[in-house]
Amino acid sequence: GNLHWGLEEDHKALEHHFKALNIYRFLYGDKHETTAYSYRQVAKIYLQLEADQKAIQYNLKARDIYLFLVKTNPEKTADLQEKLSGVNRDLRFCEKALDYQPKACEI
Repeated sequence: GNLHWGLEEDHKALEHHFKALNIYRFLYGDKHETTAYSYRQVAKIYLQLEADQKAIQYNLKARDIYLFLVKTNPEKTADLQEKLSGVNRDLRFCEKALDYQPKACEI
């Protein structure tokens, strides 16, 4: 997925990241750090594709997993908090972009 993303083949990258996400969900379930990372990768590609609603949706899934893990894995709190801050940064970017869409349509 990352190779295609680097080559700006976003739709292929998205396809590969969805395959990875499905594998991680099967192997680890929905409350695992690797699954959360995979959700973030999908969200980043949706951002690249300017599909902000989808990016928000997948970032929120990642955030929910990280929040769950912070509560259940105190030994990893610092690392998980750093990952949460990245998700929240991406969410603010998406939400800000969504604020501008209706204004652009009015112009």
